[in-house]
Amino acid sequence: MRLAIAIAAGTLAATTLGIAGAHAQSAPPFSAPYYIVDADTDALTIASGGSVRKSGDTASITIIMGATPDEVAQSGIARLDMVYEFNCANSTYRTPGAAGYDVSGGFMGAIDDDSPWEAVAENSNNGTFMGIACNGIIPEDSEVNMDPNDVIAAYREWVVDQ
Repeated sequence: MRLAIAIAAGTLAATTLGIAGAHAQSAPPFSAPYYIVDADTDALTIASGGSVRKSGDTASITIIMGATPDEVAQSGIARLDMVYEFNCANSTYRTPGAAGYDVSGGFMGAIDDDSPWEAVAENSNNGTFMGIACNGIIPEDSEVNMDPNDVIAAYREWVVDQ
């Protein structure tokens, strides 16, 4: 997951500065309910349950990633929203777009990506994302009833205290 965050943040930062050739797009949709899928001193990952869309064997969900204080200092991106698209029938995924936000929640920019389809590792965060998007399987005790920017701000404070 850290690699995906680094690549998307780097691409978004470069695109925002006009360096990369990715195409600009609008921000991915996100809305409650929100589910914390992963939280440690290296990353915070929140699934936006209200963003799930499903048509046939294809499902999508927006995943909200909170940056550590060091990552914010390096890129200025405090939050990265990535669209995950799944082929539920063959357990593959791709990430066709992302958007970055600063520490105050301000929109910094968005990109689309022609990422290739990849296999979903069953016991990974991507497997959890696919379970939510394709099958409505919500991780136990994961729902958080706060604005994602507030959750991410609390996460950054927690990381500093560690």
